[in-house]
Amino acid sequence: MENQQLLAEFEQLKTLEGSALHTFKRGEIIIRQGEPVNYIYYLTDGTCYRSAITEQGEEYFYWIRSSGNVIDSLLGVFSLYGYGYSGSSITAKSDCTCYRIPGDIFLKFADTSPVLLRSLLERCLRQYGDLDKMFHSYKEHKAGEQVAHVLLEGCGYGEKGSTLPATFSYDFISRKTALHRVTVARVLRYFKEHEIIRRDGRKIVILNQEELERIADGKQVKYYLPR
Repeated sequence: MENQQLLAEFEQLKTLEGSALHTFKRGEIIIRQGEPVNYIYYLTDGTCYRSAITEQGEEYFYWIRSSGNVIDSLLGVFSLYGYGYSGSSITAKSDCTCYRIPGDIFLKFADTSPVLLRSLLERCLRQYGDLDKMFHSYKEHKAGEQVAHVLLEGCGYGEKGSTLPATFSYDFISRKTALHRVTVARVLRYFKEHEIIRRDGRKIVILNQEELERIADGKQVKYYLPR
């Protein structure tokens, strides 16, 4: 019931005052790092990714989002509740179609929707937990945990058989985890050998999400993971 209500409210986003349909070509920036966020975007078609460049010129990748995963399709929303400026960029990984919604209009609408606010809070807490786990994995150099986090984030913690977008390549996972491409390939081969994932052409299919979550949490009780 709550999911149906959330879907209905997302449909209302398209008709809010000032809402307009926009398209972005692959490689175009939807939200730019350092600029004020006056609008949020509701991704209805395509795939995008979030990244940030440090003062030292290093680029970090946070996530990939695809249309269809309701609450994850809102782009830039947390900046509205923060300082109003984006700390990262969101770039179209493929051609994207979005509804651009004025920030102040969205905030007024969200204030009337406990279901939407609860879903946003749950998403925020999930992202915080993922970042916390990833930080500790970086600190301890646990390659298996880092790759598992990226795969789980990519499938949105969905059901068994979830398929990741083809954009989850060795190179992308390598950039996101700061691991060498060879290390990423070794970890994925390990996951495949133990029937945690399988390949479907260029895409990765999650076969054993429970085991993947145990690896991501550092509970490597059954296998040795490459480091």
